[in-house]
Order: sequence, then C-alpha cells, then structure tokens
Amino acid sequence: MKRNLIILAIAFVLVIVGIFIFATRKVESPQDLDTENSSNDQTPQITLAGNDPETVGYSFVLDFIAAGTPETDTHEDQSAMRAYDALSAEAQNMVSVDNIELGLLEFLELTSIPDQGASVEDLQVDSQNASLIVGLNYSGGDRQIRSINMVNKDNAWKVDSVDVLEVYPLE
Repeated sequence: MKRNLIILAIAFVLVIVGIFIFATRKVESPQDLDTENSSNDQTPQITLAGNDPETVGYSFVLDFIAAGTPETDTHEDQSAMRAYDALSAEAQNMVSVDNIELGLLEFLELTSIPDQGASVEDLQVDSQNASLIVGLNYSGGDRQIRSINMVNKDNAWKVDSVDVLEVYPLE
C-alpha cells in the first residue's frame, strides 16, 4: 500500500513537471521565422532556405501562391520571379515571362490560385530526380494534388515538370 502511494506521488510530480515544461517553452510562430518584410502594415513573407528538393519544391509552390494572392501585392513580382527562377531551363521555356502568374497557373494545370494554402504530402528522391507531392487547398474543401517533379542540375534542384494526380472532390 505504501509502495503504491509512493509510485502515485512520483507520477503526480512528473506530470506536474511535464506540464510546467510544456507551458513555459517558447513556441515559434511563422512571424518569428526569417521574413523579408518586417513592416506592420504588410503580410510577412516566409523565406525557406536550402537546396534540398523539399525546400525548393515547397518554396516554388508558396511563391506561386504569393504571386497570385491580393494580400501580397507588394511582393507579387518578387514571388513570381522566385517561382520562375526555381524552374529548370526547359520548364522556363514553357512559362511566358510577359505574364508569369498566368504562365505558372498553366504550368501547374490550375484554373485558380489555392486560397487555403498548400501542404507537403510526400517526397521521393534519388540522386538526380525528386518528386514532391503537394496538396493545393481551396475554400469549400476542394483540393488538388500535384507532383512537383525536380531535377538536380549542377548541384541545384530545379522544378522541371508538374503532374496532376488527383482533384477533390472527385467529379
């Protein structure tokens, strides 16, 4: 009986310590991340750094969304150009520089910009090729899945093509 009481007391102390540690830790919000613009009157732009295929592919998608989102008008040209620069030379030939936003929309085989963001679903990589599966989310629960196919050229990952995988809701 006394042994059970001691075990229960130790468990109680561990739970209290765990709650204290969890409650007092610093949680980083997206605003705490590296941003290009620290002005209070504009939407911060999160900049992902790195040349791994997941970062390159997801940054491409985020820049595409930012280029066509009205709230980010001040960064529209920068976002569109970053998305364009993430493309391989072959893919850049498929996107019109005169209207990059429309060209990127067509490259991704979309009719509108996702208004509820994007999510990474899967990543498959070998030494020279990678496929990042992303979900593009829309209001009302619509969701489109794309495979962002990348190639490694001169030690730099570049978006080379996009495949349509699924559209939700299925028609």
